[in-house]
Amino acid sequence: MSIKDKWNALFETDDEMETTSYDTEEYNTYEQPYQEEEMKTTSKMGKDNVVNIKANKNGNAQAIEVYYPRVFSEAERIGQVLLDGRAVVLNFERMKDDDIRRFIDYLAGIVYAIEGDMQRVSTDVFIATTKGFVISGEREELQMTNRTSTWDRKED
Repeated sequence: MSIKDKWNALFETDDEMETTSYDTEEYNTYEQPYQEEEMKTTSKMGKDNVVNIKANKNGNAQAIEVYYPRVFSEAERIGQVLLDGRAVVLNFERMKDDDIRRFIDYLAGIVYAIEGDMQRVSTDVFIATTKGFVISGEREELQMTNRTSTWDRKED
């Protein structure tokens, strides 16, 4: 091909382009069969929407642990039991009154933080529970006979 042909090919006029015709027009047509899409149903609620109230985080039955603390330093260990989701019954008959007050104040803060409950059962016995427990039943009000404070014990 000469330079002149290349030049003319580059600047071809519209008239020359229109003269080019195609003899046959062929189209490849493919027909795809119709396939129905499966409808997938999804639920906004999860499969495990029923929760067993009697099971804790590990799937075991709830436990209530009984403690007889003697010194205030045991409060941290018992507080951790509450934070782990277990209830505690505390018998303070072996502890001094001042330490009992501090102990109860410390545990009351933990119980409040975990949205639990804390009740006095008798003079020296308390129960502290987590959110999943309900404390119910008849309770008699403690009589303050011969005592100056609800913390004072009867002297034998």
